Amino acid sequence: QIDMEEVWRLLDKRSLYKMSWGLRGRAGAESEGDHDTILDELKSKVQREHLFLPQAVYGYFACHASGERLTVDYRGGSVHFDFPRSARRERLCIADYFGADDMAAFQAVTVGDVVSGVAEDWNDGGRYTDALYLQGLAVQTAEAIAEWVNRRIVSELGLDRGGLRYSWGYPSCPDVSQHFDVWKLLEPEKSGMRLTTAGQIDPEQSTAAIVLHHPEAKYFAL
Repeated sequence: QIDMEEVWRLLDKRSLYKMSWGLRGRAGAESEGDHDTILDELKSKVQREHLFLPQAVYGYFACHASGERLTVDYRGGSVHFDFPRSARRERLCIADYFGADDMAAFQAVTVGDVVSGVAEDWNDGGRYTDALYLQGLAVQTAEAIAEWVNRRIVSELGLDRGGLRYSWGYPSCPDVSQHFDVWKLLEPEKSGMRLTTAGQIDPEQSTAAIVLHHPEAKYFAL
């Protein structure tokens, strides 16, 4: 069971308003109070009409690293993740944060596939602003669910430091086709998450990640 009130307390309102809803500059700052009201009304509508059907799956798997490769074992065999190494001074790579006999956590979350159809209907009906707000909230809610799951992982592992979440498509792990290997581990299709032939997640408002427990892990660019 996913408590949406807990999830929404983790919502990044700055990203929602500025990145998803396009409220930037002085005009955006001056209208922030109005958009707090819009957000509250939209959340009530989402809950009342069941527009979000949140699902999450995560798990822990034995693994070992060698160079830039992380090999992860599961009941069906093993999968290999080849991560790029940064060209910058520290020459960082995600695989560096794992040892020869280690454990890796993976997660995948979604807000479900109802919201995309509703937003499309609103666009077709000329409700462009409403559709924009709904889609933006769906995207940021998926991120908030991922953070909610991430905090469960950190708590279950008893971490004081570490617990950084790396999603595919970002610089440190850019190859979204590696989602196919994540799907072998977690079987997110049982929770309604599918992959396109290119490895993108469907529904669109979904995300998957590897969670690092190493206390010195940090985000980096290539």
